[in-house]
Amino acid sequence: MKRFDIRHLDLPSFKEMMERDKPTIVKFFNPTCHLCNGLNPIFEQLCQQYGESFDFAKLNVAKHPRVAKVFKIEGVPELFIIKKDFVQQIPYPDDETASEKSGYSKDYLIQHIERIKELLSEMEG
Repeated sequence: MKRFDIRHLDLPSFKEMMERDKPTIVKFFNPTCHLCNGLNPIFEQLCQQYGESFDFAKLNVAKHPRVAKVFKIEGVPELFIIKKDFVQQIPYPDDETASEKSGYSKDYLIQHIERIKELLSEMEG
């Protein structure tokens, strides 16, 4: 079974990723953020589950505040799916569906990833 890796982005690699044909799920994070760290195992599992269809990457907003400002990141973690001319935020869950450890639950993320995967497929077809 092929193993997929989560890419750590800097400004040049972020710009390059924005031009790719394969969609990328990007986690905006801060290493001191409790919820960001709690999301790591879920993000890794999703990377292995969806690595054929999506690339996975993360960007440290403390190191790259200009990118965070462009994407209007006000809190972390934040997740976006980016593909060339397509940018879609995965909305932060409301209080009832939020996970205490990571903010996002795995089921919540799978639901949104599947929906966006269908949308991207329709746009291509």
